[in-house]
Amino acid sequence: MKKQILFVDDDLKVLDGFRRALRTMRYQWEISFAESGEKALKILARKPYNVIVSDMHMPGMSGAELLREVMERYPHIVRIILSGHSNQDTVLRTIGPTHQYISKPCPAELLITSIKRVCTIQNLLPDHEIKRLVSKIASIPSHPSRYTEIINVLKSPKPSVKKVGEILSKDIGMSAKILQLINSAYFGLPQHVSGPAEAVIYLGHEIIKKLFLSEQIFTQFQPRTLENLVMASVWEHSLTVGILAKQIAQQQTRDQKTINYSYIGGLLHDIGILILADILPAKYEEVIYLVEKEEIDLCTAEWELIGSCHDKVGAFLLGLWGFPDPIIDAVAFHHTPSESQTRNANSLMAIHLADVIDLQASKLGEAYRFPKPDSTFVDQIGLANELSYWEEVHKEVILKQKYI
Repeated sequence: MKKQILFVDDDLKVLDGFRRALRTMRYQWEISFAESGEKALKILARKPYNVIVSDMHMPGMSGAELLREVMERYPHIVRIILSGHSNQDTVLRTIGPTHQYISKPCPAELLITSIKRVCTIQNLLPDHEIKRLVSKIASIPSHPSRYTEIINVLKSPKPSVKKVGEILSKDIGMSAKILQLINSAYFGLPQHVSGPAEAVIYLGHEIIKKLFLSEQIFTQFQPRTLENLVMASVWEHSLTVGILAKQIAQQQTRDQKTINYSYIGGLLHDIGILILADILPAKYEEVIYLVEKEEIDLCTAEWELIGSCHDKVGAFLLGLWGFPDPIIDAVAFHHTPSESQTRNANSLMAIHLADVIDLQASKLGEAYRFPKPDSTFVDQIGLANELSYWEEVHKEVILKQKYI
């Protein structure tokens, strides 16, 4: 079936430009056009759409207002802002309702690639209800103690951006949101930053303060959720995997992007656990109970009760938010890397090994009965003999973590 794409812009010349530029996609996409937010909502009410691409500055209903309405009424639709000449305040207001921000002028090839990617990402989740819930997420709840730490730093007489970055980089949800923002086309970075701490420094004190104190895009997990899901262990595990995956990648390649992707992917690899615990708290309690009762691994329990596993859920959201393909692939297949079709497996390899090594040595791995190493993949990449070496490196990483 053709994908349904809706473009919204009050400039008729821009819409005519879209018609001409996207003519080659007419056999794969059914494309509709609207000159205003009000007309767009009427079109969306007639039949289901997969993607909406809207300009920011329109008379009457702005692009941000339109996408907020779409998020509430049709959360499954991928929401993209395509706009030029926007100031920072305008961009920050789009963070909640927008999955991706693309700057004008935008080459047709880039626009086509971006839409193709989000359409492909939708295949990761078979369950429509899970897609709807995840697509509506504006941010992922943070650990209360780290959120409070950052607020206290920002409210101090001389707030330290470096200190905020250090705290934020230990939290999965806040890290993901900051990286989504910093990697948007608005900031025009020549390459992706190495991690959340660098992203915070790049954004600067004023933007970070607005994000936390004015825009209020960050939320906190409820204490009960933390207790029932051993969430503290999830955060500790994720940070350890990110650090170890980066070290493994550094031994395998000199490509800085791959090294950065290994760290970011390792930090975010279990973000799906936090997502599911946030959107389906009662159901996820049942998942944990099933793990304990039946002595099965977490992924099996998730599939049985929810219809998907946290690895695919996490990759789906990161894909919607425009994260690079190597990170999405590594998150999606960090338990089953041999199922991945990627040609460049360096990041995936590093994250899988780091994840397995830390789980074998942690209470989290024992509690959630995670799968064992993917022997097919480990043998294929020829690192089976190096596992003992990385286990020793892992011990050093854990030791350093205790003093941070």
